[in-house]
Amino acid sequence: MIIKICGIQNEDTLMCCEKNTVDFFGMVFYPKSPRNISIVEATFLQKKSEKLNIEGVGVFVDNK
Repeated sequence: MIIKICGIQNEDTLMCCEKNTVDFFGMVFYPKSPRNISIVEATFLQKKSEKLNIEGVGVFVDNK
């Protein structure tokens, strides 16, 4: 089973996901979401994950 947790916004939550063998962490790029993350924060988390066994993915909303 592959597991992805969405709405990750900080390093503590990322490390919790890593500890619990989550495969992917989702970062929400939608300003109206309470779980929205900036590109600066996302870049930080993505760089942290390079040394871990978890991979980041983006979650986007079609604004049409």
